[in-house]
Amino acid sequence: GVSPEMLHRVAKLDSYLRRTLRLQPTYTSGLRDETKNQVVGGALHSLHLQGRAVDLVVSGITVAQEALVVQFANQQGLGALWHGIGDNYHLHLQLTDE
Repeated sequence: GVSPEMLHRVAKLDSYLRRTLRLQPTYTSGLRDETKNQVVGGALHSLHLQGRAVDLVVSGITVAQEALVVQFANQQGLGALWHGIGDNYHLHLQLTDE
């Protein structure tokens, strides 16, 4: 599965989303094998392959809240990037250190 350190940091972010921002995240990807990574168009050396990345969708989030989430994630040692188009718009989180 996802590395213990990743789980610990994502749990803090999850709490921030739910308790502080009152938003409900939906987790869409964590650990992937090479086949799944290729199917979803993941990077060749994606940190998902090592259990060091997680993707999630947060319905109803505002642009201002997105910025707050990135700031909070960075404080937890997580790289955070909102990206994708339409139904694929999501937050990618990855460990920046361990």
